[in-house]
Amino acid sequence: TQRSSGDSSSSSMLPQPRPRGAAIGATVTGADSVQLRVELEQCLETIRWCSSSFTRESLQDLSASQKPASGVKSVLEVVALMLGQPETRWDRLKRFIANDSILHKLQRFNFQQGVSKEHFRKLRAYLEQPAFDEKLLKSVCAPVVPLAMWCRAIGVYLSKTKYQGGVEIRSAAAVADIMNPPACGSSAGAIVESSGGIAAASAVTVVVAAASAVAAAPVAAAAAAPPAAA
Repeated sequence: TQRSSGDSSSSSMLPQPRPRGAAIGATVTGADSVQLRVELEQCLETIRWCSSSFTRESLQDLSASQKPASGVKSVLEVVALMLGQPETRWDRLKRFIANDSILHKLQRFNFQQGVSKEHFRKLRAYLEQPAFDEKLLKSVCAPVVPLAMWCRAIGVYLSKTKYQGGVEIRSAAAVADIMNPPACGSSAGAIVESSGGIAAASAVTVVVAAASAVAAAPVAAAAAAPPAAA
């Protein structure tokens, strides 16, 4: 049975990748390994949060647009590609996102098995576009931001595990940093103003901060240790 991107047990199944830049067979320190696991857990938390926070109201806002900004269209093209329905024409993308089934597909998508190497190369190319920027998109079309973060978190995770090498993908920003305070009036509010939305965003930030502190502890301890006697 495939695990979905929203399966909470996935964090216990994290792979053991090499840190980026480490040669095959190189010694990986405990601090590097822990830090990498923190980064992967952050990606998984972001993927889960984004796939569950996208709503029918978000779908309606996006499908109502007649001429979207280039970054908005790029995000939807990537989502369609990831979910197995690649499209670039706006009229077809609108029909794709107008279907409520996209909500179920986002929540059940197993990106670790469902993204081929070719699709990952295309994803990386999209993520490198200047217009594919979550903070910029927040001011242009707030409802698309969770989808943009979903795409980036998947790209970052796969670049550190299944498809290592190549140009570094910029990490996804913290959920709370992007989503609070909301922008663009009621459209932005539709993303996070559910009873659990802001709490979920804060929870992700707290988890990541706590895990980062754990990762930093071995490094700090090593720095504080007295030098060995000659």
